[in-house]
Amino acid sequence: MNVYFGLSIFIVLIHLLPVKNERQYSVRLLFSLFILFIYGAFRVDYGLDHKSYENFFYGIKLHGHEYNERMEIGYYYLNKILPTFRSLLVVQTMLICSAYYCLFKWYIPSKWAWFGFLLLFLNGQFTIFFMLTAIRNGIATSILILSTHFIHKRKSIYFIVLIFIAYWFHNSIIFYAPIAYIIANRNTITKKSIFAWLTIMIIIALTSNTILLGFIDTLVTRYFTRYSVPFEQVKELGKSAGLLASLFALTTSTLLLLIIKNKHLSEKEGMITKFSLLFLMAYLFGPLNMRMTQYFASFFVVGSIFVVNKGQNIPLKFAYLLAVFLYLLYALKIWIEDPYFSFDIYRSLLF
Repeated sequence: MNVYFGLSIFIVLIHLLPVKNERQYSVRLLFSLFILFIYGAFRVDYGLDHKSYENFFYGIKLHGHEYNERMEIGYYYLNKILPTFRSLLVVQTMLICSAYYCLFKWYIPSKWAWFGFLLLFLNGQFTIFFMLTAIRNGIATSILILSTHFIHKRKSIYFIVLIFIAYWFHNSIIFYAPIAYIIANRNTITKKSIFAWLTIMIIIALTSNTILLGFIDTLVTRYFTRYSVPFEQVKELGKSAGLLASLFALTTSTLLLLIIKNKHLSEKEGMITKFSLLFLMAYLFGPLNMRMTQYFASFFVVGSIFVVNKGQNIPLKFAYLLAVFLYLLYALKIWIEDPYFSFDIYRSLLF
């Protein structure tokens, strides 16, 4: 973790220095993400899934699709085409860094880039670590980030094509991409919509272990049998979202909605704000989260910057930032102290 924290501090400090124009901002982003690319592309034995992905790569070289017929076809062919497992890691990390470049360039002003990277690294268990470890899901999440350009432009055909490609790498994208497209409308956040959002979130918190569990069980059984085993593990947990996570989600969502209430946000800002609310809502699903948190974690980073940039009510803005930082730091601490935590020592081909 020392390497990760050192890299995080270095990149945040780089972006504390002002830039004169967008070209300088682009160059600085490319340099920062090149460092992250080196970190990811040359990783060795990174996370608990690393060995299984490596075994799959060499397994399909020897046995073809018969080695694991349940694997998504897009990921199978990517492994089939690439010459080495290292080349797979390089391509996947390049896609992640490209997605992050677009995320910052499209949605985060240069003066707030340092804050964006700070939140990105603090939320690393759902962003950088997750995307590098869960290779297939990392590819799908990267494509979702890139697809937001077409959500914003309401170019549905291009969006569908990208999501179809992402589906070839991780089927779970099909649960969340349609929701993202539908809620990214141009409606202003009003008192009525605040009530609607919070009502939905409270209903989810109360029913995630009963009604929703039964509905998703039926859905998985009929259409997504490949996820039946992990879903059974979810059901065995037999509990809803934790109290602290639920309080964080409801409190932070309320503050976010109040801060942007009746604000004239741009179409981009409105879209990202609603994606941030989806990230917070995911906490209320408990074991039914099904990686919804990871899909929308990067947008929460941008949404928090909008709060800082657009919010005029100082007490509300301070309360929001305090809640975010306290929870992210606490969640990071709990994650690192988990007995299954596997990132204590970073190994690389370079050293």
